[in-house]
Amino acid sequence: ERLEKVAGREVDEDVRERGEGDAEPDEAANEVLRPEREGRLQQVLQVFRAKLLGQILLNAGTIDTGLLNSCLRCQYLINQGFINIEHAVIVMNMCRQKNISFDEALKELGWIK
Repeated sequence: ERLEKVAGREVDEDVRERGEGDAEPDEAANEVLRPEREGRLQQVLQVFRAKLLGQILLNAGTIDTGLLNSCLRCQYLINQGFINIEHAVIVMNMCRQKNISFDEALKELGWIK
């Protein structure tokens, strides 16, 4: 039996008092929530992969931190539906050529104020 303490009480004792120990998970609720959880998991994995790839490129000297930040900003805006891939390529090329941030490139293009 675990002896973890929560506010001075054993966890198992607290669960028994609230009647939560024997409850079966609601399968209908699990089915409803599954796509949301899977979608969130995919988002977390996508961010993790992007950061890992970014760190590899940074360590290899292929990109600098400014371009990495622009790439991450770009990915976020694409995922949120604010820009499409074609616009992203235009902006990223400008970031690389002029050594400016993603938002600065958007401003120079007149796409944001």
